[in-house]
Amino acid sequence: MDEHESWYSKNRNEEAGPFTLAEIQALIRSGAIRQTTLLRPQDAEEWRPAEYWRDLEWDEPESRTVRPWMRYWARSLDLLLWAAILEALLAALPALPDSPLIPVPKLLLPVLFALLWLPVESLLLSTWGTTPGKLLFGVKVRRTDGGKAPLPQTFRRSMLLLWRGLGLEIPVISMLTMLNAHHELHRHEQTSWDRDTGLQVQYRMKSWGDTLVVWVLIVLLVYARLYYLLQGWAS
Repeated sequence: MDEHESWYSKNRNEEAGPFTLAEIQALIRSGAIRQTTLLRPQDAEEWRPAEYWRDLEWDEPESRTVRPWMRYWARSLDLLLWAAILEALLAALPALPDSPLIPVPKLLLPVLFALLWLPVESLLLSTWGTTPGKLLFGVKVRRTDGGKAPLPQTFRRSMLLLWRGLGLEIPVISMLTMLNAHHELHRHEQTSWDRDTGLQVQYRMKSWGDTLVVWVLIVLLVYARLYYLLQGWAS
């Protein structure tokens, strides 16, 4: 590739360009193009993060800390809170006459639970740019330009995450997809659902006091879940 080849950038499905290689480098120096910004040269069909293209030079490479466990526990906290909300709602249903609920096989309960969380997560990400669990862990989901993503974009991300990262919460399959996602995150410093939706995960450093509060909350929520589970078995 030479300096006069045309390049195109993409943000929120809006393409910009063509740019020469020199113009792309100028945009990099100004901060308008980051390593996660989607780019492609004229002779390529597939969009890739800017860091993928070896033609580009980065004066100061971005520090892109990979924190899979922080993401995992933030999501786990979200799901624990969501489970508590659903349990509170379901507790009121027996008092209603002619409850319309249909028994669901136990194997499908995690799938149904995840599907119910999907639109809630999408709405929270589009309005807040985060979720309660992510907020406590200092995790945000943003567009590559730093703005909040619209609902269709966050919904697609949540759908891809549920399928590629969690395997629809189906036992064994879920474990395999999570292991693959963990490997991909360490290898490419980005998950496939973030790459394909043009979004990025940002982290905020937290004090030890903030971290302690989060872990105490997690322990309390896990204890509550186990307590009610054991109570259900005993009955």
